[in-house]
Amino acid sequence: NHGRSLLMGTTSSTESAQTVLERTVVASTRWLSLVTLTYRDAKGESRKWDLVSRTTKRSPTAADAVAIFVKLRGAGKEASTMLVR
Repeated sequence: NHGRSLLMGTTSSTESAQTVLERTVVASTRWLSLVTLTYRDAKGESRKWDLVSRTTKRSPTAADAVAIFVKLRGAGKEASTMLVR
């Protein structure tokens, strides 16, 4: 959503809201979508953030989460799991 204001936690009167400038879908499957979000931060700087969202989400305003589990395998090492949240 272009121009949507993001309020991350509480803001003081000296901070301005962050504004989404662009959402670019990088890749998509039946269940998930990889999106690059371009936004303007509280200091006016343009920044990018990569996120994963569910394509099956019914309401754009409802809370949602995607958990990513990565299994790392090194030569001669026991496999380990990395959690990105």
